[in-house]
Amino acid sequence: RAIGIEDLHLVMTRGQPGLAEAWLGAKGAGWLLRAGAGWTGRSNSALPVGDPGMPLDAAVDTVEAWYDERGLPPLLMLPRPARARTADDPLGALLLGRGWRELPPADVLTGRTADLVADVDPPAGVSLTSSGAPDEAWFAGSSPRLRDHLDAARQVLALPPRQVFLTAHDAGGVAGVARVAMNDGWAGIFGLHVPPSHRGRGLGRWLTQEAARAALDAGATLTYLQVEPTNEPAQHLYSDLGMTRHSDYVYLALRGA
Repeated sequence: RAIGIEDLHLVMTRGQPGLAEAWLGAKGAGWLLRAGAGWTGRSNSALPVGDPGMPLDAAVDTVEAWYDERGLPPLLMLPRPARARTADDPLGALLLGRGWRELPPADVLTGRTADLVADVDPPAGVSLTSSGAPDEAWFAGSSPRLRDHLDAARQVLALPPRQVFLTAHDAGGVAGVARVAMNDGWAGIFGLHVPPSHRGRGLGRWLTQEAARAALDAGATLTYLQVEPTNEPAQHLYSDLGMTRHSDYVYLALRGA
């Protein structure tokens, strides 16, 4: 778990890639530009993990042009130590000075996969199905944002090579979903969603533990996920399961785009 911030982001982007990707600077050690038809910030943002091979101002010009060419608003994901200030980062300060605006941050949490697994019974009346690809029930139980970008989501979710899609069912239909993407010994828990009508039954905790179980079965010893600092129920849940804050990141968007 001593992995660096930039290296962990490279792991995470394989779990949520872009449909089109390009590098500024050396591959794996520069800036990764990603376009994913508008679904998720991670799949549609520039990720600076090293030297772009040009001055920062020129690199930002290139980022703005690359996204403009694809009809997407320029967006940059800035990895940083937890609770760092964007203005204290040279790139962050440059973007703010150029009129980019800072969006709310997100925490990156990590934990040992085995610590997240527990032998607990599912909530009453709930069963679980697992598959290597999403079916229509999984999509139907996903978040409204995913369903609003369904075509793009179908394309993006076909890219990661090792995934598990979990769907919880009860008599009323789909009660919750989650996705696990695995690479480099890590598992990422994505897209965990419990519809409002099913909340308060422990489904979020149970799905997280079942996602960790699927990851452990696949040989992933470490797990990551992302969560907003203001999402207190989720923060409490993941902390209670043993996950800790590794770092955070913030998106910066070109003002007016």
